[in-house]
Amino acid sequence: MTTLIKNATIIPMTERDYFLKGNILIENGFIKAVGSIDTDADETIDASSMIALPSFVNAHTHLAMTLMRNYKDTAENLQLWLSEIFPIEDKLNDEDVYQASRLGALELIDSGCTVFADMYFHAWNTVRAVKEAGMRAVIGQTFMNDEADAKFRIRELAPKLLDAIGKSDMIRLDAAVHAIYTSTPGCYEVATEWVKERGVRMNTHLSETRKEVDDCIKQFGKRPTELLESIGVFSVPCYVAHGVHISEDEMEILKERNVSVVHNPSSNMKLASGIAPVKTYRNKGINVALGTDGASSNNNLSMMKEMNIAALLQTVANMT
Repeated sequence: MTTLIKNATIIPMTERDYFLKGNILIENGFIKAVGSIDTDADETIDASSMIALPSFVNAHTHLAMTLMRNYKDTAENLQLWLSEIFPIEDKLNDEDVYQASRLGALELIDSGCTVFADMYFHAWNTVRAVKEAGMRAVIGQTFMNDEADAKFRIRELAPKLLDAIGKSDMIRLDAAVHAIYTSTPGCYEVATEWVKERGVRMNTHLSETRKEVDDCIKQFGKRPTELLESIGVFSVPCYVAHGVHISEDEMEILKERNVSVVHNPSSNMKLASGIAPVKTYRNKGINVALGTDGASSNNNLSMMKEMNIAALLQTVANMT
């Protein structure tokens, strides 16, 4: 099967900042050539009024939370919001998560995103939806609570997820430990060992709110990044969501450990979490990715919107 996309404005996203007018030849789902191509194809698309560029990557979301879109828009902070969200999530079943994930996948595709990193429960249903949509995904084996619960999830839930993924080369299973306020150090340690054994990556929420930081200092005598470093979490490849309230010393840890930070500006605004120091991260050489978070804490999954919000918010945050 061949497809020829003709007369598109192509933005190749290479090291050189440029765009070109031309054609794209696709063979059996793979791009074979770009430029001045004149050949017959099974399907021809006239893209004269269109832009062609690589798809967006949503580096942090909770796909099935489309079910709770616009819920608790007046929540004063993350903890109050979670106190309303968790009871609803407790009632969700496999079919709920599957159908909500289908809707989320459609919304991502509609906004030009074909790759995402997800953290949610009953995730085998999300895997099913992702396969049907033909997307790429990094699915999280979620971890919460304590060491015993983490071992249970590895023993009972991870095999179910791996079976759902099967031989797909478009879906990877990472560890997704929810956060330091829902997961003990022992839970993190078990998950970290699992990551080492499987050669994958660690995903977690980090320093989303001031309360999270203050509570961590009171309980452990360390800031969140320092705590995770002390128990070996950053000894494996890791990407963290939010990173809103991070000290200079913590940034040095993230830089040294090559940890990526996923910026979720819409969610941080809706839940009054704060503004992530993206400019400082970038100046220090810390990799910054972009995510929408779940639709419930954003209200949509549009990466176009998120890029716009991120740019505007950082302009305000760094104005002189």
